[in-house]
Amino acid sequence: MDSQSQFSARIGSSANALHSAVLVVVRGWWIIVLSGLLGAVLGLGWCFLQTPKYESTATLYVTSVSEGDGDAQGAYQGSLASQQRVASYAKLATSDVILAQALEKDGLAIDKTEARASITTTTEPGTVLLSIAALTPSPYDSQSLANGVAESLAEYAVGLETPMGGGAPLAKLTVVSPAELEMSSASPRFMRTAALALVAGLILGVAAVFVRNRFDRRVWSESDVESLIGTPVLTSVPQDKSMGGAGSAIFSEGGSIAAESYRKLRTSLGFLGVEGSVRKLLVTSGRAAEGKTTTSSNLALAIAEMGQRVVLVDADLRKPSVAKRWGVNGSVGFTNYLRGDAELSELIQRTEVEHLDVLAAGSLPPNPAELLGTDRASELFDHLASVYDYVIVDSSPVLPVSDTLLAAQWMDGIVVVVRSGRTMIPELTSVQSELDQIPTRVLGVVLNDVARQGDSYQYSYYGDPELIRVDADDNARFQ
Repeated sequence: MDSQSQFSARIGSSANALHSAVLVVVRGWWIIVLSGLLGAVLGLGWCFLQTPKYESTATLYVTSVSEGDGDAQGAYQGSLASQQRVASYAKLATSDVILAQALEKDGLAIDKTEARASITTTTEPGTVLLSIAALTPSPYDSQSLANGVAESLAEYAVGLETPMGGGAPLAKLTVVSPAELEMSSASPRFMRTAALALVAGLILGVAAVFVRNRFDRRVWSESDVESLIGTPVLTSVPQDKSMGGAGSAIFSEGGSIAAESYRKLRTSLGFLGVEGSVRKLLVTSGRAAEGKTTTSSNLALAIAEMGQRVVLVDADLRKPSVAKRWGVNGSVGFTNYLRGDAELSELIQRTEVEHLDVLAAGSLPPNPAELLGTDRASELFDHLASVYDYVIVDSSPVLPVSDTLLAAQWMDGIVVVVRSGRTMIPELTSVQSELDQIPTRVLGVVLNDVARQGDSYQYSYYGDPELIRVDADDNARFQ
């Protein structure tokens, strides 16, 4: 592999990894949102439990006197000396002697340890300004303590800076901005705390989603299916509210987003049966409620749309549902023919859809598996294939009963329906193991009920020339 191919492969791998990560986040969006909201609520709750504190700040100006005072050199040296003294006085502000004088001056009922914890000193680099802030539960105590420390520090500096032999002090501190009474609490900061807690909650939520995904045993995407059983995904059917309770996609006027997916399924099967070898198709799933009847019904609709004659057979002799979906008589049908109670022509029922007929399940037998495994069942499917262009068989789920394996032996191919976010990984691998026991080929998987991402499914089928060309080719394969 040349360097360009390697680079393209790395780009493709990175893009797939990014896409997978985005899908994980989208699937777990509710966890992330709830985690963020919970974090914000906890942050606000913590704020409400705290005692409000108020902050007042006094500012001092430090000046120094140098020997060359009066000329430029002396002024510069004095400025440097002042800047050097600022850091020392910042530390001295919380010393015992300064705090004792400040507390005594204003008669504050605060001990020195508490006062020291309440005082914060800050300096601005390159300046001779010293700020002294006091943070206490009382706005009045904060003002008094900040002013008391500032005044005591200024007074104490006079003694420190006076030479041993007497004379003027070498430096002095001047209170240039006394502390004012601040009635708005400085702590806790509700908005800031809530915002930080929200962000922390969102981050934890994202982490939880990826941990959940790491141990999630459900099938979500096409890559999950193909990596687990190596079977191609023929189509992914997105969630589509327009299908309603009957589970029928809208094929008229270009069709719904689900209809486009079933058209893709029809096209995929057309490629697989390009020489007419795939005429009898069995649709099944691992468990109930994964969408096999919806898939078989809409596949039959998609084929009938092309003008091909198709019959939908309900071979789920445990819990049949085709008759109810199509509004036909479910008491007569498949089982009646297998028992020899009636001729096939008397049991097949027409639907409102042109080119589409239905063979309902009929009365439920006590021995479904025995009936489906008989030669008469094989003869029935062969006869239907000679009359219709396509025979679509809706069968029972694979894992609960053996009916499907017996019916599948008479088919040309099998389509397995997997429901995104519902089918479990062990179930999918078990279905594959069960179907490997019979010679009939598994043509592929239909990934059903896929969460829609953006507008990837929203396009105009009949308005896209490329899709029209594919549609025409598709029609030719189904002739």
